Amino acid sequence: MATGALSIFAWNRWIAPDIDDILPSMVVNGLAMMATHYLVDPEIFYIIWLSVINMLYLY
Repeated sequence: MATGALSIFAWNRWIAPDIDDILPSMVVNGLAMMATHYLVDPEIFYIIWLSVINMLYLY
Protein backbone atom coordinates (compact mmCIF):
# COMPACT_ATOMS: atom_id res chain seq x y z
CA MET A 1 0.00 0.00 0.00
CA ALA A 2 2.76 2.42 0.90
CA THR A 3 4.58 1.59 -2.33
CA GLY A 4 1.51 2.46 -4.38
CA ALA A 5 0.95 5.72 -2.52
CA LEU A 6 4.59 6.74 -2.88
CA SER A 7 4.61 5.90 -6.57
CA ILE A 8 1.47 7.99 -7.15
CA PHE A 9 3.04 10.89 -5.26
CA ALA A 10 6.32 10.61 -7.20
CA TRP A 11 4.52 10.27 -10.54
CA ASN A 12 2.36 13.34 -9.94
CA ARG A 13 5.19 15.38 -8.48
CA TRP A 14 8.26 14.67 -10.61
CA ILE A 15 7.72 12.31 -13.52
CA ALA A 16 4.64 13.26 -15.53
CA PRO A 17 1.88 15.17 -13.74
CA ASP A 18 -0.22 15.45 -16.91
CA ILE A 19 -0.47 11.70 -17.51
CA ASP A 20 -2.74 9.37 -15.52
CA ASP A 21 -0.92 7.69 -12.63
CA ILE A 22 -2.94 4.50 -12.11
CA LEU A 23 -1.07 2.13 -14.44
CA PRO A 24 2.49 3.04 -13.33
CA SER A 25 1.51 2.78 -9.68
CA MET A 26 -0.04 -0.65 -10.28
CA VAL A 27 3.15 -1.81 -12.00
CA VAL A 28 5.34 -0.50 -9.16
CA ASN A 29 3.08 -2.13 -6.57
CA GLY A 30 3.20 -5.46 -8.41
CA LEU A 31 6.98 -5.34 -8.73
CA ALA A 32 7.32 -4.55 -5.02
CA MET A 33 5.07 -7.49 -4.10
CA MET A 34 7.05 -9.87 -6.32
CA ALA A 35 10.36 -8.60 -4.93
CA THR A 36 9.10 -9.06 -1.38
CA HIS A 37 7.84 -12.54 -2.19
CA TYR A 38 11.09 -13.73 -3.74
CA LEU A 39 13.73 -11.82 -1.74
CA VAL A 40 12.49 -11.93 1.85
CA ASP A 41 12.79 -15.09 3.90
CA PRO A 42 9.32 -16.45 4.84
CA GLU A 43 10.56 -17.28 8.33
CA ILE A 44 10.80 -13.55 9.09
CA PHE A 45 7.10 -13.09 8.36
CA TYR A 46 6.28 -16.11 10.51
CA ILE A 47 8.27 -14.69 13.44
CA ILE A 48 6.66 -11.26 13.07
CA TRP A 49 3.17 -12.77 12.82
CA LEU A 50 3.70 -14.90 15.94
CA SER A 51 4.99 -11.91 17.90
CA VAL A 52 1.92 -9.87 16.89
CA ILE A 53 -0.42 -12.67 17.95
CA ASN A 54 1.42 -13.07 21.26
CA MET A 55 1.22 -9.33 21.91
CA LEU A 56 -2.53 -9.34 21.27
CA TYR A 57 -3.16 -12.24 23.63
CA LEU A 58 -0.84 -11.02 26.37
CA TYR A 59 -2.39 -7.58 26.73
